[in-house]
Amino acid sequence: MPKAFFGVDPGVPPDAPDLSQMTDAGIETVRIGLGWSTVQPQPGAFSWAPIDARVSGLAANGIGFLPVLASTPAWVTTPATTPPLDSRQARDGWTQFLQAAVERYGPDGSFWTPDSDGGPSPFHALCKCDVDPTPITAWQVWNEPSLTHYFASSSPVESYAELLRISHDAITSVDPQAQIVLAGVPGFAKDGRLTAWKFLDKLFRVPGTTEDFDVAALHPYSRNIDQLTLEINKVRAEMKESAQGGKPLWITELGWGSDPPDHFGFNKGTSGQEQLLKQAYSLLLRKRAAWDLDRVYWFEWRDPPADQEVGCSFCSSAGLLQNDRQPKPAYHAFTRFSLGARD
Repeated sequence: MPKAFFGVDPGVPPDAPDLSQMTDAGIETVRIGLGWSTVQPQPGAFSWAPIDARVSGLAANGIGFLPVLASTPAWVTTPATTPPLDSRQARDGWTQFLQAAVERYGPDGSFWTPDSDGGPSPFHALCKCDVDPTPITAWQVWNEPSLTHYFASSSPVESYAELLRISHDAITSVDPQAQIVLAGVPGFAKDGRLTAWKFLDKLFRVPGTTEDFDVAALHPYSRNIDQLTLEINKVRAEMKESAQGGKPLWITELGWGSDPPDHFGFNKGTSGQEQLLKQAYSLLLRKRAAWDLDRVYWFEWRDPPADQEVGCSFCSSAGLLQNDRQPKPAYHAFTRFSLGARD
């Protein structure tokens, strides 16, 4: 079994009880945003405290962290979904943010290093624990750039290629061994938008782009298992055709809602969510070698509060747990895979 195969994208940052329950559930890696706007909301020094707490909580529980690098601060440009490319200030600021993040949380990062007087590292001082560090070794560059509400650009492929190049150079200048993960792209599309395989086809045609990433990523949201299979096969075929077939594929979002079925097709009811999870993970584990599939992140861990605004038809009920942390049938199905893999 590949290390860190079973992951979750919590949707919202997990708290301490979430992290404890994730450990019990066999979660090996968590995917959460690491926003530039969070750590540098104003020009000047970086404020790492919110991210320190997040990284510390995950590492203290032995859970890896896949950060999604995104969110441009308002002092650079608006909206936050605008890639930081329109000025030298934006590009340089993004570069400095990425380098600072790797210098702090990467394998030789200051967050994990004892101080010069022999005192505890910032990690150990914060977690008050005696566990080994869990440095960040893989960095995902943005989220769903094929969708304008996540990537505000009139030329998304070309803009994303430029952002990827700048990000690759910044991250590897600090950690040459870091894995650069492409943004996850939804499989199918509507309203003239690009499917994942068409987006990748265009991206791979931009000169130099294929040298700027190590891992491809996909969000194969689908109405059924046949569609899920088709989306992954299409992406894998495109990677092979573009001479990228030797690189692994990560599914950085996958899920269905437990709300009653509706016309969108992604809410399946409680038992339907459980059944599709079983079918999906059975398929993904069976095909993991053929698809070179290293990681799968279920979206999401726990349902958001009822009054929280959500961004999709199934986002309010895609959790493995209800908002009050009560497990759904899908949770028990998930843990039979995640914990069974350890036997």
